[in-house]
Amino acid sequence: MSPILQGMLQKGKLPNWMNRWVEKRPPEERVYFDKMLSMFGMGTKRMAFVKRESIYNQFYSDFVTPLNDQISTDGTVIHCFYATKMGEEYEARYRQHFVAPDVVRHDLQHEELLVCYPEQWVSEVENCCGIMTGE
Repeated sequence: MSPILQGMLQKGKLPNWMNRWVEKRPPEERVYFDKMLSMFGMGTKRMAFVKRESIYNQFYSDFVTPLNDQISTDGTVIHCFYATKMGEEYEARYRQHFVAPDVVRHDLQHEELLVCYPEQWVSEVENCCGIMTGE
C-alpha cells in the first residue's frame, strides 16, 4: 500500500484504476469518497511532503502494536465512535479491548461522520468531553 499511497499524495490524484472504481460508486457513496479524497489532498499537492517510510510505519505499527484486553483506568471513560457500515467486528473489538466503552453508534462508513458531518462530529466530541459551547 505504501507505494500506491505515496504516489497518490505526491501527485495529488488517484491511479487510473482507482479513479474508475470511485466513479462507478452510487451518488450517495461518491459524496463520502470525494470528501475522504479531499481530506487526503487529492486534487492538490498539499500532502506531497509525506514520505513513503512514514506511510509504511503508520500501517505497519497499526498491524503489529499489541493492545491489551479489558483496559480500564479509574475515572476514565473510553468513547468509541462506531461506524456500523464497517461491520460488527469493530464494535466487538471495542468491547474486547475496553471495559464498558461508551460506543456511540452511527449508521455511517469509516470516518464519514468526520468528513461529511464535521459540525455533528464536533458536537459529539464536545458531548463526550462534557464541553458546553455557545453558552
